[in-house]
Amino acid sequence: MVMHRLRRRWHSEARAGRGPGLWAAGFLLTLMSCTQPQDAGEIDGAGPRSAAPPVRPDVATIQWPHAGPPPLSSRRFTDFVTNVRATPEIAHTINGALLYLHATQIRDRSGSLSSLYDHCQTPQRTCEEVVLVNRLGGRGYREVSGLVGDHRIRNAVGEWANTIHFLPERLGDARGQSLLAVQDSNPFVTAGILYPLYFLDDTSLPPHGQLTEPMRSLAVASLAGYRRGEAYNFWRERPGETSPAPRTGPVNLPVRRIETLAKLLMGPLNPLWKAATAGQDLQPEGWVRRVLDREENPYGFDAAFNIPNDADDTAIVVATQKLHSLLQPRDGITPDMAALRVLPRFRDVGRTKHAAYGDWTGGRATGAFLTWLKDENLDTFSAPGQGIMPLGVNNVVCVVNANALFSLALNNASGWAGFGDARRMLVDVVHARAWVDDCDLYYPQLMMLPYALSRAVRDGGMMHDPALRAAMGVLLGDLLKMQREDGSFPGGKDRTSELSTALAASALLNIGAEVAQDAGLFNAHQRAVSRAIGYLMASRQSRALALSGVEGDAGAEGFAWRAGLFFAGADGTLAQWRSEPYSTAISLEALVKFALGHDLTTATVVTGPRWRLDGSWLRAAR
Repeated sequence: MVMHRLRRRWHSEARAGRGPGLWAAGFLLTLMSCTQPQDAGEIDGAGPRSAAPPVRPDVATIQWPHAGPPPLSSRRFTDFVTNVRATPEIAHTINGALLYLHATQIRDRSGSLSSLYDHCQTPQRTCEEVVLVNRLGGRGYREVSGLVGDHRIRNAVGEWANTIHFLPERLGDARGQSLLAVQDSNPFVTAGILYPLYFLDDTSLPPHGQLTEPMRSLAVASLAGYRRGEAYNFWRERPGETSPAPRTGPVNLPVRRIETLAKLLMGPLNPLWKAATAGQDLQPEGWVRRVLDREENPYGFDAAFNIPNDADDTAIVVATQKLHSLLQPRDGITPDMAALRVLPRFRDVGRTKHAAYGDWTGGRATGAFLTWLKDENLDTFSAPGQGIMPLGVNNVVCVVNANALFSLALNNASGWAGFGDARRMLVDVVHARAWVDDCDLYYPQLMMLPYALSRAVRDGGMMHDPALRAAMGVLLGDLLKMQREDGSFPGGKDRTSELSTALAASALLNIGAEVAQDAGLFNAHQRAVSRAIGYLMASRQSRALALSGVEGDAGAEGFAWRAGLFFAGADGTLAQWRSEPYSTAISLEALVKFALGHDLTTATVVTGPRWRLDGSWLRAAR
């Protein structure tokens, strides 16, 4: 019945001159069924799932049956596709994801609320300091207060919460979530959530419904706090605990208590540590012993977390500043080009050191950007003000270089040293499929490289670079082969599927229909996109919005997606970072790009259209 109505509408529009035109008679549009995902504990690898999917007719799939190419340059074509994709249910889900992100952005709220979204100020206690405790049995986490004792939870206005999970492969549940999860702050999550918000436009709504501009302003302002010296760090600089030297580190891990535990695990409790980590490649044990050695390291256990500035966070922060300067100029934010200029000074050229752990290059000089912005030839524990390089050696990471390309291209710096080498390395990595197993020490999330590289190529204006365009075609083919029966994508060490699917869907939309058409994969590409969007629609979770503070939103519905793995230490064996707001933001990005027809053009985040929010949550509460 639905198909009959669509065909009848299509033909009538064609006759009236309003629809796609004469080619409409041969153009097929089908409604995809979405799959209710299985429990994440059953997910292992990229294999298909056999569960029969319940029908959820929300997501349109475009299929082109003719030998000739679809008319991607036709405005009528793109208008029609976006019209049938942007269903009321898609729009409702986009609204709900935005409302959830508004409700969970850390702000100084009235009363003492959860530290996951209420700003915690010290020395006064202005929030309820919580730790997440795993309820086990696949029931997720619950917030528990009173576990931190005299230690104060810290967070920052404008950010969103993310949590650290220790030894998840041994102490975690079926989803890789540990018994306890500790809140963290870093610029990666903030910038990652901020990016999709640039695709939203609520300027036509009444003032109390205009949420995105204040959210973006708070978020981008928070990034400046991660500048340490001449570039940016994963953590904010703080006073030292075990020495007078300033240091960085997780804001909610008490260094002295962790040091005491480390001494026990490296000493009398070492057999227990060995038993708990048997079979895992935990190179950091030797590193912890070096950190505890006061003769080699006079700065104490601060050094364990006092990492140097890095190319990844520096590139992402400056890219975000550039986008903000173009898309919300009234805030006066300008890109920190001085910080970005540090990247070319630290490249994989003429090195004598090579990492014994996580080195996938085989000692070959790539010329690409190194992760850490510190001279690795210095004594390991010297110059703590510049940070202490983990394991005392630098490394080359693919996602880091993809983010560097993104920032450099966006800031018109593609002529700088290292850009061409990083580009060549990433092209080779895609053709060799090295991204699947080898080249992302800190990103065990399998879909992070397709997402980061496709974004760099798309938003960096490099879609017509022959080598990169060819690499996008290869990447597209690999992604199509990886998709599961239910529309989801594997996440590598991530045992959940929501974040990995959102990242993959966004990558497919970034790669676009032109590349798919050139590869003879237009229909397969469209099916894959719609199936991924269908999976996201089926896996969304409703959230109460009592904290959003939006006038008239009492009857609104928020949506979130389960926290997925986005970052890790020691290749995911030692610690993993997860965030429900981050998973939600990337899902929002995929939904908005799908509804806007991002895949049908080569427009960038700067030049492309915006999704106009309808404010239906305001009307629903009247």
